[in-house]
Amino acid sequence: MLRQHSPNLRRLYLDNVVLKAPVPDTLELLSISNSTVWPSCFPAPRPDAAGGQGCLRVVEMSHVQLKVSSLRALPDSVERLKIEDTVLTQQCMHWQPHMPEQAHLRELDLSRNTWSHWMILAVIFSVLPQLTTLKLNGVLHYAVPRVALVPHLEVLEVEDNSISGTALRAICTRLTLRRLSLARCLIWDSNDFLLLASLRNTLRYLNVSGTNITADILNVLTTCMPNCHIVF
Repeated sequence: MLRQHSPNLRRLYLDNVVLKAPVPDTLELLSISNSTVWPSCFPAPRPDAAGGQGCLRVVEMSHVQLKVSSLRALPDSVERLKIEDTVLTQQCMHWQPHMPEQAHLRELDLSRNTWSHWMILAVIFSVLPQLTTLKLNGVLHYAVPRVALVPHLEVLEVEDNSISGTALRAICTRLTLRRLSLARCLIWDSNDFLLLASLRNTLRYLNVSGTNITADILNVLTTCMPNCHIVF
């Protein structure tokens, strides 16, 4: 019905549905919550679009049940993907890695999922080539050190977590971040906050509110990172 009666629909928000029929191929944003998602709901590439790509740019899913291969069916045109509070099984994650020339995903948000760390990493590394923004708020801390292997990462959120010095060191020495949020994080050794100073040439926003950072270390960071807005 939507495809027939809304030929120019650009944004679609759905709640408490079983989404199986294809959504309109004119969609740019699809937001789904408290629903069941089948792979057949995602639009196929439009033959009239450049490079065979469709219009869908943003997909947001919260509290959904993903059927087998539903992630694999995501169009390559998607640039922002959010999967929050969703149960993910190995079957529904039947998702082959995209080739670099096909990957358009820039932002990935996997916050507040209770997945195993290997499953989180499997999703991240399936969309690795063009990823610049990664949000892992409230997920297992075992996955955090490996984000340092994402080559072009510029924005990282790992809020509501506990982080080892090894993980923080990997993030600070291997990445050239512009924005970093550690809000409400527990760093195992508070002295390791000093590692953040190694990001002073690129970092322009740092959130350490609700953490165990000390006043002395905060003063050091504020002094050596004058171009960075620090929230504490």
